Amino acid sequence: MSLINRILSMCESYAYMRPIIINNVIDHLKYGATGELLCHNIRNEWLYSNVTSRDESVFQFCNIDQKKYSNDIPSLKDHFMNAKQFCNNQLPFSFADSRSICEQTSLNALKIGDKKYFSPKNYTRFKYIAFCIPEESQQFFYHWQRQRKIWWRKFSANPGRFSLTEILIDENGQESTEIRAEFPWGQETIETIRNISTKMFDNLDPLEQEMFIARVGKRKVLPHVVESETSLEKAFMVFLCDGYADLPYHSGRREIFRFHRKLAPYKITFAAPLSSEIDLHDIDWEKIHVANLTSYVEQLIKNY
Repeated sequence: MSLINRILSMCESYAYMRPIIINNVIDHLKYGATGELLCHNIRNEWLYSNVTSRDESVFQFCNIDQKKYSNDIPSLKDHFMNAKQFCNNQLPFSFADSRSICEQTSLNALKIGDKKYFSPKNYTRFKYIAFCIPEESQQFFYHWQRQRKIWWRKFSANPGRFSLTEILIDENGQESTEIRAEFPWGQETIETIRNISTKMFDNLDPLEQEMFIARVGKRKVLPHVVESETSLEKAFMVFLCDGYADLPYHSGRREIFRFHRKLAPYKITFAAPLSSEIDLHDIDWEKIHVANLTSYVEQLIKNY
């Protein structure tokens, strides 16, 4: 049995998840009770890194009709106006989406072999969109690559499996790089970071573009955009495969998942009983009594 099949067998046995296949394509991942807890922890850690702990203002949004738009700008108009007003029209600020349900529209995105479990047809995206000061967007693009790689490595039992690809520039001048994870069956692309500049506003008419103009000090500018995107399903599968271990156990072997403590679905604490008959309460009371008595004697000597 291949490694991915052993992992999937464990997932079904311990109520993590089961892939739902329709027309020979993985339509979505169906999570069990344990899997829901793991998903909850992954989302919380992603939100903490991308929203809560950021220095700039980060606003959450959800694109309820992702199939309708080729990019997020049309659905971000109202959110952008509210954020701009909240920030006194000043850049930078950002948006984060951790709940939009999206669908793979390209057949090329539906991978084959072991890779297909990382990219089901329907997925929950994790997307971060930063509206940057034009002069600082390139620096932020480099900074954000490093931050995202650090995030993946933070929760891994094998941080060395994560790497950044070289920056590619497409025919439109848009820069992009990918974070990849190395597994026995090959590399998985788990996140993409793009430096879009102002290109996502190019298809808007002048009146719509005017809505997205903000200020840097007293100067009016069109924001430069840096975005990163992954999915809950990718993160779920990455941490499952990363945490899988086949360890010796007595006379045989045992398969387990070893998660980072912040991702683990269940937390366990061990409390060892006292080896002597003296109760812990009595020990604490004796220490308090001695401490108070010592303090009282010291006070008498001082007064004397």
